[in-house]
Amino acid sequence: MKELFKKLAQTAQDTKKEFASEKKHSEINTKTCSTCGAPRSKATNLVKCDYCKTPFMNIDTQIKTDV
Repeated sequence: MKELFKKLAQTAQDTKKEFASEKKHSEINTKTCSTCGAPRSKATNLVKCDYCKTPFMNIDTQIKTDV
């Protein structure tokens, strides 16, 4: 029984080393909300955070009509 446990522990250690050496992380271009930390894509045109409604940009443009 002792030998079985040693073998299992060694296999776990070997597997841990194998996966730790692979540094493949997915990278997504995101920004985070400065208030709540919620992630959002950099390639989006959101004006407010979907979670806390903090504005990301100030849009005070008024469009004048030709009258």
